Amino acid sequence: MTAFATRRRGRGRRAGLAERLALVAVAGLVFSLVGCGSASDSDNGAATSSLANRTVKAGSVTVKLELRQLDADGAVFKIIFDTHEVELDQDMVRQARLVVGETPWPAVAWSGDGPGGHHREGELRFTAVGPAAGVATLSIDGLPEPVSATWAIGG
Repeated sequence: MTAFATRRRGRGRRAGLAERLALVAVAGLVFSLVGCGSASDSDNGAATSSLANRTVKAGSVTVKLELRQLDADGAVFKIIFDTHEVELDQDMVRQARLVVGETPWPAVAWSGDGPGGHHREGELRFTAVGPAAGVATLSIDGLPEPVSATWAIGG
């Protein structure tokens, strides 16, 4: 093989590597814009265009929120509370609020761990009383600090 052919083959490999790196960079950008994966709302829930999970700190309590359903049939959130400092004894149906667009949707059921302890997990269900479009804001009282997270819902 000539020196010219060796140099040319080396450039081809470098160009191929550059193309692959550019593809990875573009894929990463698309991935972040689409909102795949988890999001942590350090500001307690700025609206985004994704239905990604949210993690909110409420004082010494970490609250993980997963929007499982929000449509004309209602809304369902999986909620996990974790702490080592306070008793988790909230009445979830009474202390949770969901506003979709500008319409409050009433909480109707909590299925999961009962009040008490330092770890609590379950699903919170809401009845749909308006269109499933706009910004959905879930708020929970009864913790060391209020919890609030939002999701942008298409319609």
